[in-house]
Amino acid sequence: MTLGIDRDEIVLGAPMKISSFSICVLLISLATCTDDSTKPATDSTPPAAIDDLAIQDSTGNAVTLTWTAPGDDGTEDQAARYDLRCSMSLLTEEGWDTATVADSSLVPRAAGLVETLTVVDLNDGTWYFGLKAADEVPNWSAISNVVSTTLLDTIPPDQVTDLAVVSVTASSVGLSWTTPGDDGQIGVASEYDFRYALVPITEETWDSALRVQDVPVPSPAGTAEFSTVTGLEQDTGYFFALKTIDNADNESTLSNVLSHSTASLEQLTFSPACESPACRTVLEADWSPDGLTIAFSAPWEEGFVHGELYLISVDGGSAVRLTDEPDYARFPSWSPDGTQLVFVSPRAINIDTIWIMDAVSGGSSTAVVSGSSSETLAGCVWSPDGSRIAYSVTAWFAQTIVACDIYTIDLQGGNPNLVLHDTEWIIGLDWSPDGSQIVFSSARRGNYDIWVVPATGGTPVRLTSDPADDSSPVWSPDGNRIAFASLRTGNSEIWLMSSTGEDPTQLTFGPGSEDGPSWSPDGKGIAFRSLQDYIGDIWLLRWD
Repeated sequence: MTLGIDRDEIVLGAPMKISSFSICVLLISLATCTDDSTKPATDSTPPAAIDDLAIQDSTGNAVTLTWTAPGDDGTEDQAARYDLRCSMSLLTEEGWDTATVADSSLVPRAAGLVETLTVVDLNDGTWYFGLKAADEVPNWSAISNVVSTTLLDTIPPDQVTDLAVVSVTASSVGLSWTTPGDDGQIGVASEYDFRYALVPITEETWDSALRVQDVPVPSPAGTAEFSTVTGLEQDTGYFFALKTIDNADNESTLSNVLSHSTASLEQLTFSPACESPACRTVLEADWSPDGLTIAFSAPWEEGFVHGELYLISVDGGSAVRLTDEPDYARFPSWSPDGTQLVFVSPRAINIDTIWIMDAVSGGSSTAVVSGSSSETLAGCVWSPDGSRIAYSVTAWFAQTIVACDIYTIDLQGGNPNLVLHDTEWIIGLDWSPDGSQIVFSSARRGNYDIWVVPATGGTPVRLTSDPADDSSPVWSPDGNRIAFASLRTGNSEIWLMSSTGEDPTQLTFGPGSEDGPSWSPDGKGIAFRSLQDYIGDIWLLRWD
């Protein structure tokens, strides 16, 4: 209906002239436009009770249920949620609240559609299942028909096929694997039976293998698991394997069997028992790129209490002295091609200077960069491509540290590039194998932690935050791991972690204080200093 208003009857400032007939038409039209489809303010109608709940399948410790979705109001529209419960006794309305919630996350489909849901991790025995549906209020339906089944779990967990070695020490081997489920890859298993032996592990030799204690409880299927076998003999070959067990004592078949040796641990240098205690220790060491030699600094000569540079074969023997500095030569680092060494020495000018020398006794040397009379240079390291050197500079005023900075300098010339400005002492730095980052230790947040910073400068990222001090970080040749010294056990030991700070693993367990790690070029060994009874020497930890 169209409401007609004659414009000629409207006069500005005068009463509007509309006939009584027109007013009636207007009132009728307004009544006709009223929305009478609005639902009642209070919805008190629940979904219809489900009457066709059925067991589609029951295998192992899993039961698959089906039913027809009810509606929001009775059998109309779409319900808002379900509450599926199970019990090992008959389900009733009175006992509903004490039954186990099997699932409450499934979102109902439109009324009339078939729903399917699998419940896992059920123990052997008879199980009863019931279901309720609710609308958005929520108004809950009555309990559905109750169904039951008796389970007998005969399905074992799947076989572990990716058992792998992740860390090795002289007395331990760390392993990883992906956990299976309770039934194949479904559910959560109950325990692992993890074993090791000196002979190959087979089904026939399984019972004679030693069982590992303190193995983690299985996580959900598909999770990465880790366990470390400790108390092993040094430089000895072992075999490792495991089985997974479910809550019905079904065992998986034997995993893939791993063979691996523990690391060898040997003392490389023997500091002289000189009169001064200061000359009884090695200071810093660096493994050569060809893997055959280690360069190190040591104050072995009486009077040379601050250190000279030496070379020693990784097979042992006598060390060859390279320098004869009046003050000291420290922090040796090999060039990538293994022909030169960079180091710090004040020489005759009494100012810390970074020098490059041929890696032969009495070889010529060239100054790279010098500090000032109030600065200490340390930790110089060659970049992986051989074009730059990174080093730290500590500035002093009245015996107080006022700055600790990291610089890089191009060997082709130019001014040093500031990478990081800090006010806390920096202990150790190293390039990442791809040359993109520099790892270092600093107490910039209280304790000494391991940090990384872009080699071109930028915001540093903290990798460790343990309450104990972490220092002297060095990158593995493949870039995947970082070795460092840590006081986490109360004694300084060598540790290993991923290049992003995860999975810290202790490598040394010696009675002495271990620090200053250096990787072998093949990534299968670490040289470090061990200080015992004020005598410090280089030790080698090597594995296959």
